Amino acid sequence: MILLEYPYAKDIEFKNESKVCILILHGLASTPFEMQHLIESLSREGYDVFAPIIPYHGKTYDHLLSLKDPTELYDWGKELISKKKQEYEKLIVIGFSLGAGITYVAETSNPTADAYIGLSIGGLFSWMLRLFSFIYRFIRIKSIPFSIASDYDKTLVDEDYLKWKLENMNKMPMNTLVHAVRQSKEMKRSVKKFVTPFLVINGDKDLATSNKATAYVVKHASSKIRTGYLVKGGRHMFLNTRFFDIIYDKIKEFIERIISNDQSEITHFGLLSLK
Repeated sequence: MILLEYPYAKDIEFKNESKVCILILHGLASTPFEMQHLIESLSREGYDVFAPIIPYHGKTYDHLLSLKDPTELYDWGKELISKKKQEYEKLIVIGFSLGAGITYVAETSNPTADAYIGLSIGGLFSWMLRLFSFIYRFIRIKSIPFSIASDYDKTLVDEDYLKWKLENMNKMPMNTLVHAVRQSKEMKRSVKKFVTPFLVINGDKDLATSNKATAYVVKHASSKIRTGYLVKGGRHMFLNTRFFDIIYDKIKEFIERIISNDQSEITHFGLLSLK
């Protein structure tokens, strides 16, 4: 018997004896290691940071494909957020792509976290994902080819991790993508239930999210603090690229506002661009 080791199917956690926890959920066909630069940056600010591996992730594409009912991931997210909130005075949840969808659903069905940050929220108004969903009705293909964004900054992502991902996670499961489209319709309908203070950041070149999505959530949510930005030139995988610093500045600024207990109402939508 050959025992396989899965070095990236692990949680990442930093303990700083803080009363504030930043819970970070990664994207589809990914692991916490892809969020490592963000995780380490927030840890250096003195917060406790916990980035768990999402179920079915971190091993092989075939293992990810064994997920038959994607709602299992959303239920897992709700339970995790509730558990973490019991451990800390303040809980701020950051989700990227699939992770952003999981936390959005959790916060619109059972608001628990003190704040929500959604990065590259896939699905909302996306013509590309709707097209995939339509094709899937007639052609039951299991996956579509997927490669990591070519402009990843290698100083932000571990090179060994990138090699592992290219070998083991080079496809996207269609059933999960189609479910994301269906889930996005519910996300749109439930936006009025969104009362958690939030920051949403999407790229204006992201084919998985329409440019309308960010402004729509900011306009229609019920949160007292609702802020959103479009990153000019940013694609879906923008976090570990040349845009990291301008994105991180907004994340840090938002978190500091939440920590300070500033309850003044704010509705803001803006554009982020490199100088």
